[in-house]
Amino acid sequence: MPVGHPARPLGDDAVPDQVDASRAGAVTSAADFDVESLPLEKLRKVRQLLTERENQVSYWRRIIQARLDLLRDGAVKRGATVEGLHRILSQQMGANSRKGILSVQPQGDQPLAGLDHLWNRGINGADDDQLELELVAAERELSEERTRLFGLIDAATQELVRRYREDPSLVLSALPRRAQRPAPL
Repeated sequence: MPVGHPARPLGDDAVPDQVDASRAGAVTSAADFDVESLPLEKLRKVRQLLTERENQVSYWRRIIQARLDLLRDGAVKRGATVEGLHRILSQQMGANSRKGILSVQPQGDQPLAGLDHLWNRGINGADDDQLELELVAAERELSEERTRLFGLIDAATQELVRRYREDPSLVLSALPRRAQRPAPL
């Protein structure tokens, strides 16, 4: 299966159409992303969803890079397995990492259609050259998507900062309300 088409649109009913367009690739840069017109709560939601999307893309990029490393290194011929790679990549990351605990798994939504095919495809020697080409193309596409998402996240963050500077009391609306706070121990 060719890689390269978005697997599903980003967002939910609470998120504006432009975020759906972002996931589909229609919003290609921060310049195309109209964050100024979004109400504060939607802007926060958009930023959260874009960050979750970037986490997902980064995770799949690491999977594809690992598969590529295994293929190039010949590790499978020395006994490494896709199941072992799955186990390693699925473990929660330690508290010292940038992400803390990553919430995506390889079975979850894919940022590009066809990644599951690359994940599950065997490394057997006969098809390795073609697999390497497809892995390289997928890694490049995921890297481009990640860079694009960073630009959109930065645009949303900059707009939030601008609003908070303009009206610092808006920061308080992000805090949980008293009823939402956990009870003291």
